[in-house]
Parts: sequence; structure tokens; C-alpha cells
Amino acid sequence: MEQYLPHGFSCADFVKVPQDNVPIYGWMWNAPVTKEETERQLDEMQKQGIRAMYMVPLPPAFRPYTMESYLSPAYLTEEYFAAVRHALEYARSVGISAWLYDEGGWPSGLACGKVVEGHPELRQKLLEERTLTLSAGETLTQELQPDGSFAVALFVNEKRIALPFTAREEQKVTVYYVIRNGLSDLLNPDAVRRFIGMTHEGYAAAYGDQLPVLASCVFTDEPCIPRWPYLDPTKYAAKYGYDYLDALPEIFHTQQSDKRVDYCDEYSGMAADTYYRPLQEFCRAHGMKATGHIDNDHDPAFYVGQGGHIMRHLRLFDIPGIDLIWQQIKFDGSSSRMMYPHFASSAANQTGGVYAMTESFGVYGNGLSFAQMRYLLYFQAVRGINLFNPLAISYGNDKFQCQIERPSFRPEMPSSFALPAMNGFMGRLSYLASYGVADIQCAVFYPIRDIWRLKDAAEITDRFVTVAAELDAALVSYDVIDGDFLIGCRIQSDNGSAALAMGNAAYRVIFMPEGATLTNREKAVLDAFQKAGGTILSQPDDRYAAVKTAGAHTGLRMTKRRGQQGSMYLIYNEGAEPLQETVFFPEEKAGYRLNLQTGEIYPVTATEALELASGEGWGYLFGDVVLETQPEHTLGDMIQLLQPDGVQKISTFDLTPHGSTSQKAEEPAIRTKEGDFEKLFGKYYSGEAEFTFTLPARQHECILDFGRVEQCCELTVQGQSLGVRALPPYRYFLPAGEATQAKLKVGSTAAAAMCGFDAEKVLPTNNIGPYQKISLAFEEESRFGGLFGPVTLYACKRKEI
Repeated sequence: MEQYLPHGFSCADFVKVPQDNVPIYGWMWNAPVTKEETERQLDEMQKQGIRAMYMVPLPPAFRPYTMESYLSPAYLTEEYFAAVRHALEYARSVGISAWLYDEGGWPSGLACGKVVEGHPELRQKLLEERTLTLSAGETLTQELQPDGSFAVALFVNEKRIALPFTAREEQKVTVYYVIRNGLSDLLNPDAVRRFIGMTHEGYAAAYGDQLPVLASCVFTDEPCIPRWPYLDPTKYAAKYGYDYLDALPEIFHTQQSDKRVDYCDEYSGMAADTYYRPLQEFCRAHGMKATGHIDNDHDPAFYVGQGGHIMRHLRLFDIPGIDLIWQQIKFDGSSSRMMYPHFASSAANQTGGVYAMTESFGVYGNGLSFAQMRYLLYFQAVRGINLFNPLAISYGNDKFQCQIERPSFRPEMPSSFALPAMNGFMGRLSYLASYGVADIQCAVFYPIRDIWRLKDAAEITDRFVTVAAELDAALVSYDVIDGDFLIGCRIQSDNGSAALAMGNAAYRVIFMPEGATLTNREKAVLDAFQKAGGTILSQPDDRYAAVKTAGAHTGLRMTKRRGQQGSMYLIYNEGAEPLQETVFFPEEKAGYRLNLQTGEIYPVTATEALELASGEGWGYLFGDVVLETQPEHTLGDMIQLLQPDGVQKISTFDLTPHGSTSQKAEEPAIRTKEGDFEKLFGKYYSGEAEFTFTLPARQHECILDFGRVEQCCELTVQGQSLGVRALPPYRYFLPAGEATQAKLKVGSTAAAAMCGFDAEKVLPTNNIGPYQKISLAFEEESRFGGLFGPVTLYACKRKEI
């Protein structure tokens, strides 16, 4: 397997980033696949600046009652593998790289139900607690019940009674049953081998030595590990010295139970060894990388019910990932406690990796603007995420197919003309956020044993999250460590200082949430660390901030990386309001500010006066490097306000019972000063319109600022495009010149059209999908569209350093 290596910085790569840094789109295969249609859609992707993708096959059997799909050829057949190969080969020919996706739908590990077909012994085995009232003379046995369950343990007054048991009188008992569901048992090596054999090995057999050429990674998606798995009592007793079935009431309910810790430790370890490790070993043996994410990763405590130990599992990915869905992160600055991106970035640092990925935007709806996307991407990037996977592109456009998973990035969507610019921004953010290696000296201990114990789980989780969030706010870069890390790390010591090291990580300061429990082995490591000169604290300390500020820096967030050319900083405003702050970088060498929207580079000093809108950010590079820079144009005196001469609708996005379309508009221009699409064209209008302006004569260089634009624009002067602005500020440099006409194309989101289409009235439930109500609620809040201004012509100043 070719290793990802830390990269440096070049001006050319910053303008057009390397293939390793481009966003990777999820392409939903939910319709009949043909060579012609596959090539057409890949050509469209290439035009939109999409340079990487992976196919998510959605077989008809995936969710037939809630998410109808018409995929053919049939999943995992010879014809299916041939269709995938054609897509991979054609993508490669047009400059689009690819990953493979290991499931038909999700969660991973099922092969869309094929793993358990004819093999009921491979279905998940779960423990279920039932309270029963037995009649006098009634007998309870271990025999198989009509529902497929069987009893394994009986308790009377918390005392285990052997089975079979006959009640002498009517009495209540607690019985633990083993039940099976329809999912694959990912703690069973036989089930996992069958899954890999059908999926991973299927691709390997079909593509041979071309497999790593056609696809660089394999994505596993939300594998389902049960909360209360049935574990083999004989093997368990041999390892722990007791029968865990005797302790089931304690494991299920008792707080501060060491036996509950044993149980959670065991099944999370089994998940690592039976599922995640074999996937990684397969990928590495075939020259690829294992990537993807786990379920419910946003909640440090809730993940206990999805596999037991988030860090243990993420370290078995070559590119660990997270999932950003359902508006878990808001845009109003209220999500500062959502620290979970640090889990994946920490795992990458500790295993010597460079990349941590995010599957982003799922179920955020078609009201998600490019500016909001920027907010979410920066939120994750300053917490160490540096590879971006936006969802989704639908293969099919029949009925409601391409709107089930939204936002949709198909070319008929309004504002698609600005998607190449947005892809450029995402690529540059990835490029800067993966420069060199993370410069992190601090770590927060993840108290997983306390969470397993139940005792004060909410309180200890709150302490952990509070410490993490306060470090983010204090501009202290940090990773997350756990007991596994402490046992596996090495202590580096020099000149009275010490670090806990593993992979690319070396931590000199450990923040220990108050009340966190350590094993004796873990305590011994931390004692040796302290004796060697390491620091352990219980409260955040801004002495370890990567930069200093003049004020309270409310909303400012950052991360720092180091490489051969120097130090890289990413800084952005997470707050809901504009931010003004002076930042002092601890640097003495040449500095550059990096514009992620345009690719321009400006010289700066180590003292920087920042003015950032909500969600806006910059990159900074300081070091022994000489870069070609551009003059930075800033706003001078206001010259005059401009009003549009008129506006003309140029396209309309429509939804019908037969799919979604974009139609050219043939309506006459409207003479108006109003720029709100809703007032101009109706409440449910989504599309694109063109505003015309008369630019006055200009004796000197100017800047034309369009103020508030919803959501993107392109300025054309005398037939020459001056560029697309997918993100604010929506400004253009104008040279001196005569009075002339200008046209500004403005694109909206699709939210208004989504709100105006009553899908439930005209389509059956299985065509609409399971996400309609929550997506529609988000879209009702974000019917963006129009030019709101003020449109202002300013004198142009050149910022001097």
C-alpha cells in the first residue's frame, strides 16, 4: 500500500490542488445503470469541478418500503461488477479518481442481507431482558421459543436459578433471552469472512491487479455492532475467570460495576478484531486504504451502544472518519460542544496518518447554501478533519429519486454554475489542513471506563466534553487519548521534558477530566510520564494556546500544523456575528495569508488585524519560503451606491412527479430595484436570474461589492466573466474604465421549490424516502434567493505590508 506522506506547500498546488485533496462525492446508484448514462454523468461531474467520487449501490432490496430504488444489474452479480469497472475506468480517463463502497445501502457488513441468506446462524445474537410472571406449576426452559429466542439465565430476587425452573407459586422472575435479528453478526468471524468474501473479494476477483489502480480506498459505513451482544460464556469465563451470565443484572443496571466494564471492554475489543481489523488488512493487502465512519460518533457516551469504544475502532482506519448529518452542527455558534471531529483526527495522528475524513451534509436539505457549507467545513477543519465527502449525487431522476438524499448536487440544481468554485474552496481547505503534520502538544483523556460503568456517566461525559470545548475556545490544539493509547504509547524524554508518543503524535500536556478512572497500568504510564517531566492538568490552561489575541476572541477557532516550510495556521469565525480581533502569531519568519476562495496569496506580518464574517476564515503560512504574492485589494472610500437597471429570470428549477428539471426562462426583463426572488418571482421560485447594471466611468481602480447575495453570483462586463463568487464577500476588482453595462447572474438554493412541492400528495411513501420531513423543515428555514445588496462601488486601496 502506498503511504500518504506529509506534503509541503506550492503556489501551483494551492490554485489547483492535488488529487489527494479534492472533495469526494457520494454517487447514489439507484437506477438502471448503462454505459452511456454513466459516461454522461461522469462528464457532467467533470464539468462541475468534481474530481473524485465513490458509488453507493442502493439495491431494490435495501429499503423497498421507504426508499424505492431501481438499481440494475443486480447487486454483486458479474454484470454489476462489470458496470462498476466501466464507471471506474471511464472516471479515470476523465480525471476523476474513485473509492469503493463496501455495502449495498447501509449499515455496512450485511451485503444487503446476502450474508445471512441461508445462514441464520450468522445473524446477530442479542441479549434481551424480560420480566415475566410465572403461574404456579409453570415451567421455564431453555428451549427455542416460537419467535426464535431462547432463555439463557433466570433470576429470582437477583439470584440466578438454574434452568429448567418450575414455579411453586405465582411469582415474578427476570429472564435473559438470546434473540436474533436480521443483521449480520459482526462479532462472528464467520459472518465477517462471508461479508468480505462477497464484497471486497468480489471486487478483487473481478479487477485483479487493477483494483488499486481503479480505486484507492474502501469505505465502510456505519457498521452495526449491537448494544447487548450475546458472548460465548465458556470463552468469556476462560478470559475473565467468571461466568458473565451470573452477573447480567449487574451488567445491565448496576452503577460502578467492574463486570460491566469487562463486558463492554470485551465486545468492543471483539468488534475491533473481528470486523475493523480484517477490513484494514484486506485493504492493505490489496494496495488500498480503509476509510469510512462509525454510527452515532457525535455522542461520546451514546457510542457505547454502537461498538463500545470509539477511539479503539477509529485507529483501525487508514483514514478515520466522522459523519455530519441531521444539522448536528448549527450555524449560530451554538455547537461548540460538538467536539467529536477530534476523535477521527486524533486517531489519524496516533497511527501515523495524514488524513481524517468527513461524510458531510446528509439530510441538511436543499436549503444548505455554499456559505453554510463553508461554516460546517471550517468547523471540522479546525478540529483536524481534512478530507471532505459531500453527499449526494443521484444516478436516477425518476419520480423523487434525486431528492431523497439532499442536498443534491446534480447539474440541474440551481446555482450549479458555482459548484466548481465551491469545489476549489473545499480542495484548498483540504490542502492547507493536511499540510505537514498536526502541531499538537496537548491531549484530553477520554474516560471510557467511567462511561461504561454507568455511574455518573452523564457527569463524567460532560466534564470530558467541557474540557475539550474550553480548549477549543482557548485556541489550544489538542487530541483525544484513552487507556489503549496509554498502554501502547512510548515515553520520549529530553532535557527535563517528556512526551507520550505514538505515530505522528507527541503530547507533553495531558488534561485529565476530574473523576476519570485509570487502571493500574494506565496510572503507571502517567506516573512515569510525570517523573520524566510531563504535565498533567485537570482544567484548561490558555498558556498552551497556539496564538495570542488582543481581546476575548469570542468565536475564533484555529488549528496549527508544521512542515518543512514552516507553520500553517487555519483560523475562522465560529460565532454567529462578525468578529474583529488582533492575532499575534509566535513567528519571526516571512508570513503569507492564503485566500481559499480565490487562491490568491498576500504577504502579512506576525501581527494580524482580523475582520471575519460568521463562517469566514483564512490560512496563514510562516517560514523559510518565498512565495509569489498578489496585491491585496481592500475597500477605500465609498464612491456611490448602485441600483439594478432591471432583472430577468433566466432559469427555473422545477419538481414534478416524474423528476426534477431546470428550464430556461423566456420571460421579459423586469425594471425593478427589488432583488428578493420571492417578491420578484413568487414564494416557491428557485432558479437563476440576471441583474443588469450601468457601471459609471472610473478614473481609478475600484471594488464593486454586491453586499448580501443569496447564494452565489457571476459578474460579466462587456461579455467577459470576472469570475464566480460561491462564497461571501461578493466583491470584484474593476480597473479604471469608461461607463459600461454589467450583468450579474444570481443563483438561489432549491429550498423554495422543495417547499412548494407537496411530495406526499402526489407520490407514494416509498418514493419520497425517510428523510423528507426533517429535510423540509430545514428548507422552510432557508429559502435563500436574490440580490439584497447594498451594491456599492468603492475606491480600491492596496494593502501595504
